Amino acid sequence: MKFHPWKVPKKRRKKNIAKILQLHFNLKLKPLNLILNLKESEDGLPHHLDKTNTPNMTPDYSSLAFYLVALITDCCLIFANVYFLALFSDLDSDQIHPTDLCKHLNVFIIPEMAVHAVLSVIILLKAPLLFLLNIPLLAWHGYRLQTKRFLMDATQIYRESEKETKILFAKLGFYMILFCFYLFYLIRATMGK
Repeated sequence: MKFHPWKVPKKRRKKNIAKILQLHFNLKLKPLNLILNLKESEDGLPHHLDKTNTPNMTPDYSSLAFYLVALITDCCLIFANVYFLALFSDLDSDQIHPTDLCKHLNVFIIPEMAVHAVLSVIILLKAPLLFLLNIPLLAWHGYRLQTKRFLMDATQIYRESEKETKILFAKLGFYMILFCFYLFYLIRATMGK
Protein backbone atom coordinates (compact mmCIF):
# COMPACT_ATOMS: atom_id res chain seq x y z
CA MET A 1 0.00 0.00 0.00
CA LYS A 2 1.38 3.39 -1.02
CA PHE A 3 1.52 6.29 1.35
CA HIS A 4 -0.14 9.48 0.06
CA PRO A 5 0.75 12.62 2.05
CA TRP A 6 -2.17 14.65 0.69
CA LYS A 7 -4.65 12.31 2.43
CA VAL A 8 -3.15 13.09 5.82
CA PRO A 9 -4.44 16.02 7.90
CA LYS A 10 -2.50 19.25 7.41
CA LYS A 11 -0.94 19.18 10.87
CA ARG A 12 0.88 15.92 10.21
CA ARG A 13 1.57 16.51 6.50
CA LYS A 14 5.03 18.13 6.95
CA LYS A 15 6.19 15.44 9.34
CA ASN A 16 4.94 12.72 6.96
CA ILE A 17 6.82 14.24 4.01
CA ALA A 18 10.02 14.10 6.05
CA LYS A 19 9.28 10.45 6.91
CA ILE A 20 8.74 9.63 3.23
CA LEU A 21 12.09 11.16 2.35
CA GLN A 22 13.76 9.19 5.10
CA LEU A 23 12.14 5.86 4.19
CA HIS A 24 12.22 5.95 0.40
CA PHE A 25 15.55 7.67 -0.14
CA ASN A 26 17.36 6.44 2.98
CA LEU A 27 18.09 10.01 3.97
CA LYS A 28 19.14 10.94 7.44
CA LEU A 29 17.62 14.34 7.91
CA LYS A 30 18.04 16.92 10.64
CA PRO A 31 15.12 17.42 13.00
CA LEU A 32 12.13 18.74 11.12
CA ASN A 33 11.92 22.10 12.87
CA LEU A 34 15.52 22.88 11.80
CA ILE A 35 14.77 21.93 8.18
CA LEU A 36 11.61 23.99 7.94
CA ASN A 37 12.84 26.81 10.20
CA LEU A 38 9.85 26.44 12.48
CA LYS A 39 11.56 27.89 15.57
CA GLU A 40 9.97 31.06 16.79
CA SER A 41 11.95 34.18 17.53
CA GLU A 42 11.56 36.49 20.51
CA ASP A 43 8.84 38.45 18.70
CA GLY A 44 6.73 35.33 18.23
CA LEU A 45 7.41 35.37 14.48
CA PRO A 46 8.62 32.25 12.69
CA HIS A 47 12.41 32.08 12.37
CA HIS A 48 12.44 32.79 8.63
CA LEU A 49 10.48 36.03 9.18
CA ASP A 50 12.71 37.30 11.99
CA LYS A 51 14.32 40.55 10.84
CA THR A 52 17.30 40.31 13.21
CA ASN A 53 18.67 37.10 11.66
CA THR A 54 18.47 38.10 8.01
CA PRO A 55 21.72 39.27 6.41
CA ASN A 56 21.91 42.73 4.88
CA MET A 57 21.26 42.17 1.17
CA THR A 58 20.88 45.81 0.11
CA PRO A 59 23.20 46.64 -2.78
CA ASP A 60 25.99 49.16 -2.44
CA TYR A 61 24.81 51.74 -4.98
CA SER A 62 28.16 53.50 -5.37
CA SER A 63 29.87 50.21 -6.26
CA LEU A 64 26.97 49.29 -8.48
CA ALA A 65 27.23 52.56 -10.41
CA PHE A 66 31.02 52.29 -10.60
CA TYR A 67 31.04 48.77 -12.03
CA LEU A 68 28.20 49.60 -14.40
CA VAL A 69 30.16 52.57 -15.79
CA ALA A 70 33.30 50.39 -16.02
CA LEU A 71 31.34 47.69 -17.86
CA ILE A 72 29.85 50.14 -20.36
CA THR A 73 33.24 51.79 -20.93
CA ASP A 74 34.84 48.40 -21.49
CA CYS A 75 32.10 47.56 -24.01
CA CYS A 76 32.95 50.76 -25.89
CA LEU A 77 36.64 49.76 -25.94
CA ILE A 78 35.70 46.29 -27.22
CA PHE A 79 33.60 47.76 -30.01
CA ALA A 80 36.41 50.15 -30.95
CA ASN A 81 38.83 47.25 -31.30
CA VAL A 82 36.32 45.26 -33.35
CA TYR A 83 35.98 48.32 -35.61
CA PHE A 84 39.78 48.50 -35.97
CA LEU A 85 39.91 44.81 -36.87
CA ALA A 86 37.17 45.28 -39.46
CA LEU A 87 39.17 48.11 -41.03
CA PHE A 88 42.28 45.93 -41.20
CA SER A 89 40.32 43.09 -42.79
CA ASP A 90 39.01 45.58 -45.36
CA LEU A 91 42.59 46.59 -46.05
CA ASP A 92 43.62 42.97 -46.54
CA SER A 93 40.82 42.43 -49.05
CA ASP A 94 41.59 45.75 -50.84
CA GLN A 95 38.23 47.30 -50.04
CA ILE A 96 39.72 50.37 -48.38
CA HIS A 97 42.61 52.59 -49.38
CA PRO A 98 45.54 52.81 -46.90
CA THR A 99 45.11 56.57 -46.45
CA ASP A 100 41.43 56.12 -45.60
CA LEU A 101 42.33 53.39 -43.12
CA CYS A 102 44.90 55.60 -41.40
CA LYS A 103 42.45 58.51 -41.36
CA HIS A 104 39.79 56.35 -39.65
CA LEU A 105 42.21 54.69 -37.21
CA ASN A 106 44.23 57.72 -36.13
CA VAL A 107 41.07 59.52 -35.01
CA PHE A 108 40.30 56.79 -32.43
CA ILE A 109 43.73 55.68 -31.20
CA ILE A 110 44.46 58.50 -28.73
CA PRO A 111 40.89 58.60 -27.32
CA GLU A 112 41.02 54.82 -26.80
CA MET A 113 44.27 55.13 -24.85
CA ALA A 114 42.92 58.08 -22.84
CA VAL A 115 39.66 56.29 -21.95
CA HIS A 116 41.55 53.21 -20.83
CA ALA A 117 43.97 55.31 -18.74
CA VAL A 118 41.14 57.28 -17.05
CA LEU A 119 39.21 54.07 -16.37
CA SER A 120 42.34 52.51 -14.87
CA VAL A 121 42.92 55.48 -12.55
CA ILE A 122 39.30 55.33 -11.39
CA ILE A 123 39.66 51.59 -10.84
CA LEU A 124 42.78 52.25 -8.76
CA LEU A 125 40.63 54.24 -6.33
CA LYS A 126 37.81 51.68 -6.06
CA ALA A 127 39.30 48.22 -6.75
CA PRO A 128 43.11 48.03 -6.62
CA LEU A 129 43.16 44.34 -7.61
CA LEU A 130 41.47 45.16 -10.90
CA PHE A 131 44.02 47.91 -11.45
CA LEU A 132 46.75 45.27 -11.36
CA LEU A 133 45.04 43.59 -14.32
CA ASN A 134 45.16 46.86 -16.27
CA ILE A 135 48.90 47.48 -15.77
CA PRO A 136 50.13 45.46 -18.81
CA LEU A 137 47.94 47.34 -21.28
CA LEU A 138 48.75 50.67 -19.62
CA ALA A 139 52.45 49.86 -20.01
CA TRP A 140 51.91 48.96 -23.66
CA HIS A 141 50.06 52.22 -24.34
CA GLY A 142 52.78 54.16 -22.51
CA TYR A 143 55.46 52.46 -24.61
CA ARG A 144 53.60 53.29 -27.84
CA LEU A 145 53.19 56.93 -26.79
CA GLN A 146 56.80 57.27 -25.67
CA THR A 147 58.24 55.85 -28.90
CA LYS A 148 55.72 57.86 -30.97
CA ARG A 149 54.54 54.72 -32.78
CA PHE A 150 50.88 55.05 -31.94
CA LEU A 151 49.73 56.71 -35.18
CA MET A 152 49.42 54.69 -38.39
CA ASP A 153 51.41 55.68 -41.45
CA ALA A 154 49.79 55.09 -44.83
CA THR A 155 53.15 54.34 -46.50
CA GLN A 156 54.02 51.53 -44.07
CA ILE A 157 50.57 50.16 -43.32
CA TYR A 158 50.95 47.05 -45.51
CA ARG A 159 54.18 46.12 -43.76
CA GLU A 160 52.70 46.68 -40.29
CA SER A 161 49.26 45.19 -41.05
CA GLU A 162 49.90 41.68 -39.73
CA LYS A 163 51.63 42.92 -36.58
CA GLU A 164 48.90 45.48 -35.81
CA THR A 165 46.21 42.83 -36.35
CA LYS A 166 47.87 40.58 -33.76
CA ILE A 167 48.11 43.49 -31.34
CA LEU A 168 44.43 44.29 -31.87
CA PHE A 169 43.42 40.67 -31.24
CA ALA A 170 45.50 40.65 -28.03
CA LYS A 171 43.87 43.90 -26.87
CA LEU A 172 40.44 42.55 -27.75
CA GLY A 173 41.07 39.43 -25.67
CA PHE A 174 42.35 41.60 -22.82
CA TYR A 175 39.24 43.78 -22.90
CA MET A 176 37.05 40.66 -22.96
CA ILE A 177 38.76 39.34 -19.82
CA LEU A 178 38.25 42.71 -18.13
CA PHE A 179 34.60 42.61 -19.23
CA CYS A 180 34.16 39.29 -17.41
CA PHE A 181 35.75 40.69 -14.24
CA TYR A 182 33.65 43.86 -14.34
CA LEU A 183 30.51 41.80 -14.89
CA PHE A 184 31.38 39.54 -11.95
CA TYR A 185 31.95 42.49 -9.65
CA LEU A 186 28.77 44.18 -10.91
CA ILE A 187 26.72 41.10 -10.05
CA ARG A 188 28.48 40.87 -6.71
CA ALA A 189 27.66 44.52 -5.95
CA THR A 190 24.05 43.92 -6.99
CA MET A 191 23.74 41.10 -4.50
CA GLY A 192 24.99 43.37 -1.73
CA LYS A 193 28.30 41.65 -0.97
